[in-house]
Amino acid sequence: MGIIGLGYLGFETTKLDEWRVYGPEVMGFQIGRTPESDPESLYFKTDDRRNRFAFHPGKIDRLNYIGWEARGRLEFIAAVAKLRAAGVELTVGDAALCETRGVKELIRFRDPVGYRHELFYGQKWTPQSFVAGRRHGGFVADHRGHGPGRMGVQHVGLFVKSVRDVGETHDIVKQRKLPMMMELGQHTQDPHMSFYHFNASGFAFETIVELEPWHPDGFELNPEKMSTWGHEVVGPILGPSVKTPEEVLDPEVLAALRR
Repeated sequence: MGIIGLGYLGFETTKLDEWRVYGPEVMGFQIGRTPESDPESLYFKTDDRRNRFAFHPGKIDRLNYIGWEARGRLEFIAAVAKLRAAGVELTVGDAALCETRGVKELIRFRDPVGYRHELFYGQKWTPQSFVAGRRHGGFVADHRGHGPGRMGVQHVGLFVKSVRDVGETHDIVKQRKLPMMMELGQHTQDPHMSFYHFNASGFAFETIVELEPWHPDGFELNPEKMSTWGHEVVGPILGPSVKTPEEVLDPEVLAALRR
């Protein structure tokens, strides 16, 4: 469909004030401009795009929407046609929603299990506008668990630019006694060093640095074990943000899925 990858993620949260501190001081996010149409929410930048994460006030902590980026308008139009041909029920975002998201055009739809997706193109950006919330080398945002009967985000991987950024984030997490999932380690299938900790909304961030380029061979990797070193499991694999569909979905959405 000509989709580049994830453009942004939107969450509902009961802990907006915690995120206002945690985002800049722990993760190094920049607090972004809040749209006039959405003054109660909190937006974070991790690069020169208008935002990559949005947190909206809610009664529970849950994933609200997933924003997928089409390469351009032609790819967007082709993807919309393909979704409609497959019988997917679409809603076209109006000018107000497009302005709130900072994109040229978007459509919205739900997948078979109820997650809301948004397909867009042309997200607003300003060159050299990212200023980290604390001393930080910056994020690499231009790269393109399993719980049966559960819904929610298990973890989100965030690439940073240096081992120091991983180490300093790890130190801050430990100093603040934030809950951990896995300690520092390196996965077998990729040459990256990372660790996992749980954020204010109960899902994990994996802070990652690329130590060397990805494996160059064209075969599908099937490692004997998950990590070559480290990644000691020191907490739960599924955080408190992963809930049953009944806890996560609005009643009308749940009813529609069960028809």
